[in-house]
Amino acid sequence: MILSLRSQAAAAGEFFSLRAQTTVQKICLNCKKEQPLKQRLKKKLQRFDEKREEWVVVHKKNHNIASIMDEAIVMLEKLHAIGYKTVLLLGKETKKKENKCEILTPRCILSSYAQDYLQKIGSFYECLCEGWNQDSS
Repeated sequence: MILSLRSQAAAAGEFFSLRAQTTVQKICLNCKKEQPLKQRLKKKLQRFDEKREEWVVVHKKNHNIASIMDEAIVMLEKLHAIGYKTVLLLGKETKKKENKCEILTPRCILSSYAQDYLQKIGSFYECLCEGWNQDSS
């Protein structure tokens, strides 16, 4: 099994040492190449970049933006379930050219101290959104 995986990887020009495959590292210690997981993410992002404009048009046309927000909330819950303390800061420019910012957290109980600081983070994020340029490509 390992030999077949190694031969497939070598044929594709993606050879990684066996020692690096069994560890959770971003870069192989022996050959200094990126691990396949990070390359897989790069490929996903490249595919999305190729279809970005079409994707935006379709989702705005079909009013699917709320379902994307629901997916983000579910992702926060999943990350929280595996032990991460997640916060998602969202900012959008309204039709009146004002910035609307929103803070999403998983279903959890925050102390008053934590809530105060989260509101301060939200205020800082609003300032950041004022200088934000929409073009990311």
